[in-house]
Amino acid sequence: MEGFNMNMKSNRAVQLTLRKLALATMLGIAFPGISFSAPFGLWINANSTNSYSDASKWIAIDGALTGPGGIPGSGNDAYIFDGTLQVANGGNFNPQQLIMGWENWHVGEFQQTGGNTRTEYWTKVGIAGNQVFNMSGGNYSAADLAVGWINGGRIGTGAVNLSGGTFESRAATFIGLEGATGTVNISGGTFNSGGNSWGSFRIADVGMATGTLNLSGTGVVNAAQYTAVGGWGNGTLNITGGTWNQATGGIVVGDAADLNWTGSG
Repeated sequence: MEGFNMNMKSNRAVQLTLRKLALATMLGIAFPGISFSAPFGLWINANSTNSYSDASKWIAIDGALTGPGGIPGSGNDAYIFDGTLQVANGGNFNPQQLIMGWENWHVGEFQQTGGNTRTEYWTKVGIAGNQVFNMSGGNYSAADLAVGWINGGRIGTGAVNLSGGTFESRAATFIGLEGATGTVNISGGTFNSGGNSWGSFRIADVGMATGTLNLSGTGVVNAAQYTAVGGWGNGTLNITGGTWNQATGGIVVGDAADLNWTGSG
């Protein structure tokens, strides 16, 4: 495991996580929602906030990272386990995937106040542990977004808070999957979801999950295709302000489990 100094990262939780990752990589084990892309980078910096561009904060697994200065590039997945990763004005972060969480005890945050971030494939917030994605400025583009998922039996909790800037899911946005809990709060900025055969938004529509989307303030949502609420989970869509633009397909309310859709303003 290149780039890992055991003297610097010696706590048992980190060692256990890395052993599991190494074993899964060697055996080619596939976890739900996870695909290993070697080499990949780990962000394990508990109780601190650091720039994505600080290569010393990344642990490189199975080879060198290909981004500028030795950070994850477009051919490397970036995993946030603990601590806060920040993208600010002038930043340009372009990993293959951004995956937040792995174990139940992981507590991580992605924070964007400016600059540009793009993932070539998935952005996954909370596949285990408690993970938060906060965005107040700049531009973020993901192929697909998943908020709240599961990793080998470890159920995640994910939250996305958009108060400014522009977030784009080029395909579908999943909020709560497979028993996990996902929440998206949009109080400002613009959230664009392009859609595919899954539609633009699926709110707790997969595997008895809990999903909530709250739109308020000056937030703007542009859904290019249909929006599914509930179905096989507990889905809630609250619109108390802002603007929701539903281009085609309408909002489809599921016929299984409990769900709520409330709107005003």
